[in-house]
Amino acid sequence: AAIAAYDVAMGKTDPAHRPELYKKIGLAQFGQHRYAEAYQTLQAHIDVYKADTTLEDLYQLGSAALSAGKTREAERILRYVYDYKLAPDDTEWTEKFRDALTRLGVAEHGP
Repeated sequence: AAIAAYDVAMGKTDPAHRPELYKKIGLAQFGQHRYAEAYQTLQAHIDVYKADTTLEDLYQLGSAALSAGKTREAERILRYVYDYKLAPDDTEWTEKFRDALTRLGVAEHGP
């Protein structure tokens, strides 16, 4: 139902705001355990290397990749964020990304 509502909203939304709707669709797919679809949707609409991409978006993308079995992609995303985008004093996000890397079975470098 949530995805159908977002699809309706998509047709009424200014194209500049559609990436946010797509992210919401991806999160709804993730919540429905449709991990491969969630990863595809999020991957198409989240730019890992863009300066203003939020840590939350990056974490969701990495988590979707991990849950979809895309371990190489998950490691690339999570390690990039952990090694280069986290502020040394941001313990909450550092722990989240460290935990995700641990679930992947890889050692962290990071801040």
